[in-house]
Amino acid sequence: MTTGIIIQCHDKSTRLPHKLFKVLGDMNVIEHVVATCCMSIADIVIIATSTSVENDTIVKWYEENSYKYRKLKLYRFFGEDNNVLARYYNCAKEYKLDNIIRITSDCMMHSNHIINLSVKTFFYTRCDYLSFFAIDGMDTEVMSFKALEEAYNNATEDYEKEHVTVWIREKSSLKKQKLEEVKLSLDTQEDYTRIKEIYECQAK
Repeated sequence: MTTGIIIQCHDKSTRLPHKLFKVLGDMNVIEHVVATCCMSIADIVIIATSTSVENDTIVKWYEENSYKYRKLKLYRFFGEDNNVLARYYNCAKEYKLDNIIRITSDCMMHSNHIINLSVKTFFYTRCDYLSFFAIDGMDTEVMSFKALEEAYNNATEDYEKEHVTVWIREKSSLKKQKLEEVKLSLDTQEDYTRIKEIYECQAK
């Protein structure tokens, strides 16, 4: 079973041009995101961008830096630039992912611990989709390929295709879980049992 992070990525921001290459400390934004993702328990980390020429900057960065990150791969979507759902689906198919973690490329303050907790809780709850939106900039979504495929086959609205998981959250009948609703503080034996199971949970 392969669990992979897909980082949706483009260099076409109008509010803050070339924001992925703004420097924070000794790395730029995109490298902060990549480094965090590569420290997680995911089996593979994929930068998924489009074939628009604006995104050649991302490809150039990947070619110059991917040697530092053994988990890192690059995927360029041949199709509609704004159909990010199709980009995710085709990327997951190409890399044969059983489970997909969705991360956006401007979340440079993300934590591999939150990613790991999200993945472990996803498997513990045996759901098809898990979300964590409690902290803006640390958004994490984990979904089965089944859930992603269902969205790909059924989403019809432009905003559903642009924002990837809207159809799953609003229309799918598959089992969904919010990380924020799982009790993770330790007060009782029941808490300890649950936390221990999540902590030790592996992909099955």
